[in-house]
Amino acid sequence: MVCQPYNRPIFPIVGQEATLAELKDLILAGGCEVVCEKGDLKRCLEDTADVLVVLICEAARTSKDVVEAVELASDNGKRIVGVWGEGEEEKGLPAILNRLGSGTVPMDADQIASVICNCRDEWLAPGGNIRKAPPTPRHRG
Repeated sequence: MVCQPYNRPIFPIVGQEATLAELKDLILAGGCEVVCEKGDLKRCLEDTADVLVVLICEAARTSKDVVEAVELASDNGKRIVGVWGEGEEEKGLPAILNRLGSGTVPMDADQIASVICNCRDEWLAPGGNIRKAPPTPRHRG
């Protein structure tokens, strides 16, 4: 897949609107475009999106919708990047991101630009240190 600096949908997590707005601003500042904010996420992941961005938080760990979106993104050959929410710890990575994710990044402008916008597959801990990548293959597509 050729990395293009656009088409990054953010998974909409209810109750995290302020954090998602901050994340959107950081993605835009990094040179990417955020797509499918109010549209059909399923169709977006099948067609338009290049990277699915998932905020790592308690709601993401327990959401069946997050699992379905990550699986759909993976099945369609998309990159999946988790962004550590405020106060999250490294041990709190959702299982589906551990299995199918392309990387994780803290809520940091430079790291987001590198990993999300410039398509670097890096596994970073919430503090920005390198995190050991899961041993399983990232994408089936």
